Amino acid sequence: MKFLFRLLLAALIALGILWFGVTRGLPVFLADMLRVHGAAMVGSAMTVRDSAIAWENRHASFSGIDLFPVGDYAATGFPVARVGRLDLQLPVTFMPEPAGTTMMPEVLALDAVVAANIELSYDVDTAGGNLRLLRQQLSVAASESLRDRLNVREGDKMTRQLFVVRRMLLQDITINAQSLEDPQKSRRFSVAAIEFANMGANENGMTAAEILDQASRKLVDEIQRQAILQGVIELRREADARAARGGDPASGDDGDNAAVQKEENRVKKAAKQVKEGFQDLGRGIKRGFREIVD
Repeated sequence: MKFLFRLLLAALIALGILWFGVTRGLPVFLADMLRVHGAAMVGSAMTVRDSAIAWENRHASFSGIDLFPVGDYAATGFPVARVGRLDLQLPVTFMPEPAGTTMMPEVLALDAVVAANIELSYDVDTAGGNLRLLRQQLSVAASESLRDRLNVREGDKMTRQLFVVRRMLLQDITINAQSLEDPQKSRRFSVAAIEFANMGANENGMTAAEILDQASRKLVDEIQRQAILQGVIELRREADARAARGGDPASGDDGDNAAVQKEENRVKKAAKQVKEGFQDLGRGIKRGFREIVD
């Protein structure tokens, strides 16, 4: 009887230690994942101040996210983007899959992703060149992810985690526009909330880089529009900036977006050719088999 009591007590202590480790360690682990993968996608340093998980509600939150600039803008040392709070809501029925290597389903559904209290730095002298440079880095990462996703052979598992985001909301967005050439153009202005629905649903899941690429593209476009309306930059200067990036000033086409779209079209075309090749091979095998049987 004493042995059973000691065994039960040891089991309870072990479960308590395990639960303490999960509840305390998992938020830190997720914050590290966000910091490492986020920085890798944009080629920039990222810091996360705090994180928390409410497992019973399948809810995770992160606060104090700072993203630092890249390239010539890295010397400033100030964050180019700050997110006060990021909330992720999984379905309340979500459970890890122990059979998988990552304990996650191949396509992870998120009910909501909400980023609030967003502050972005805007370099007036280059018509937002610091934000465009980050956009370009993210577009390259998204293009690589798209290529990997389309090249996965039937029956193979995707090495990158795929997501479907039923609702994404970017709100409380403030732009801190600074000009060294003409300080009178320096000002702060707001951008209306931006919302997306069913991201990745039609593609049976998208990578994080692809989802963030879509979101940041719309966000930067809205910032540029507001910068013109606020008189921070002139329409002609924005057109010149687009032309310098290889875009079409008349159509409003961004050179970065055009280059990424060209790459995506190339990848899709190659994937279609491979698929048609396998279909032709399959039809040839069937015809050969019928001839042998006949």
